[in-house]
Amino acid sequence: MAACFWCSPDAPESTAFTVTLDQPASTGGVTVAPASTNGSDTFQAGSGGSNVSSVAIPAGSTSVTFYLTPGGTAGNRSISITTSPSLSYSGSPITYDGIGMSTATGYTVTGPSGGHQKQAATWTVTLTPPGSTFFGTVTATPSGGQLFSPFTTTWATEPGPKTLTFTPVDADTITWTFTNSGGLTNPSPETYVSTAVYLQDTFQGTAGTQLQSHTSDTGSSWATPTGGNIELDGNGKVYLESTGDSYSLSNATMPTALPFEVQYDFTRLSAVSSAIADVIFMSSIGNQTYLRYQEGGGFVLCQNGTNLASGWNAGPAVGVTWRIKIDVQPNSNPQYTDIHTYYSTDGGNSWSNILPINPFVVLATSLPSSINVGPYFQGNPSTATTGIHLGNLVVQDMPDPTVQISNGYVGLSGKTMTIYFESLSGRGLRITIG
Repeated sequence: MAACFWCSPDAPESTAFTVTLDQPASTGGVTVAPASTNGSDTFQAGSGGSNVSSVAIPAGSTSVTFYLTPGGTAGNRSISITTSPSLSYSGSPITYDGIGMSTATGYTVTGPSGGHQKQAATWTVTLTPPGSTFFGTVTATPSGGQLFSPFTTTWATEPGPKTLTFTPVDADTITWTFTNSGGLTNPSPETYVSTAVYLQDTFQGTAGTQLQSHTSDTGSSWATPTGGNIELDGNGKVYLESTGDSYSLSNATMPTALPFEVQYDFTRLSAVSSAIADVIFMSSIGNQTYLRYQEGGGFVLCQNGTNLASGWNAGPAVGVTWRIKIDVQPNSNPQYTDIHTYYSTDGGNSWSNILPINPFVVLATSLPSSINVGPYFQGNPSTATTGIHLGNLVVQDMPDPTVQISNGYVGLSGKTMTIYFESLSGRGLRITIG
């Protein structure tokens, strides 16, 4: 008489092994004793049953099945059998991979600690020890200003990591707390900080520092200027230090699509003849769009050296700082793009149109293909205490407008209601319900 030994997956928490005789067992039957080189493994006569040290093939029968539940560390182990009475058998030992079959004791949550608002973030939940099994759920519960429901991840038959993905709707700090249904050790809460800002540079540093040697507040560097030196003035601004038209673009990660907003401080410490100071807000090879200030003329919107509009704004008096804001967003007609330009004399609490035409509507395909931002100086240079200086440069998502109801009415049919909203920037919105 001889026996054949083989295995097949059964339930996720156990595996079935079958011993088959080449003829029916004689009187008294055959006792089969399984063994594993992993001493923490256990054997059962039935799936989910009590642990046993042997199973029996009754007289007249030809096979028996037992089950293995891996324990301890995951990985390969050898499963063998002995029989009583002693028989010859094939297939023993069997190399068995216990990956994913050990029981989880905890889990980890890994992923980014921050990112940009309105962009999805993904965290990975991994059972410990790696490859172990868990039959239950892990729930991530948020707290903070975001409107999120708890996320639940469920393990059933597979040990692999799970992911949870969330999209912050605005700039905020979100703290996630983790619980589970199976008595696992929970990790500490995780905090995610979402921001609306791509670049902020208050140009803090020693006077005379070259811009390309300076790091922005948000951690990005600057390209080497294309002409004359652009330097920090020691008071939170930059200026053109030496002759030669010159611009430098930030190496920060920029928005990939409209809308977006650029803000910066503009100060004339003195009137320097023929001095020009621009801020580029879109740039691709051979194509740049920027807001220009030209001494003796004022502010004007430009593209590749050509004024886009005939209207100018003389700008602030010497010694006065204006906060400048440029909003770029799609027009209601997708063929066009709106460029809004504003200035503030109170640090951004209130805004006025900087150009007579606001917004300026331009054919979308004529604009540069990329959003790139940086200072662009031309004409005569300045010093640390003279000329035009630019500071506190910010690139960010356009904030959602603050609106109030300005008007509304119910239609004659009584089935529709129209509500008019107005934003503090003066742009309107109409919603019809019905």
